[in-house]
Amino acid sequence: MIFVLDTSFFLYGMDPSSIDGEVIITPEVEKEVEKGFPARKLSYFTDSGILRILSPEKKSLEKVRETAEKTGDSGKLSETDISVIAMAVEKMPCCSRMIIPCRMLPEYWE
Repeated sequence: MIFVLDTSFFLYGMDPSSIDGEVIITPEVEKEVEKGFPARKLSYFTDSGILRILSPEKKSLEKVRETAEKTGDSGKLSETDISVIAMAVEKMPCCSRMIIPCRMLPEYWE
């Protein structure tokens, strides 16, 4: 299973090494985490291969922005949120389920 993590995962002191599966963050999450205390932990996890930092494709980012406009969520999502959702959408064919913290329902992805 693939897990695409948001900044809050690290800010709440969660440990990605406890996850059984592939763990991914986006560069935007990395930048937010580097602002706080968890930055050292993040470096450890990336250096040890526990998690990877990947950028979503431009077309995925555009699709998320379009969908957020349709659902009325565009003003509520940060660029970090958009990058995390876009990465999750890219990895979705490999995932058994996806949890998105907004009203981006599957019918918008058709």
